[in-house]
Amino acid sequence: MGLGTQLERREVADEVRLAIAHMASEKTGALIVVERDIGLRTFIESGVPLDARVSRDLLCSIFLRGGHCMTEP
Repeated sequence: MGLGTQLERREVADEVRLAIAHMASEKTGALIVVERDIGLRTFIESGVPLDARVSRDLLCSIFLRGGHCMTEP
């Protein structure tokens, strides 16, 4: 992910958690993969690159029909 600081990682984790909570309330499934020890290069190379910060709104726009997330947690 290219995230340097612990604060940045925590912010991304919080955004993912908020998106997952919203999608769960909508009964929408999503496959979200976070790279750790095993690389994801094969999947990255076959995907579409996005020059974007990970956010609840971005994830909801990808996975939810209509693409809307609640703005409040």
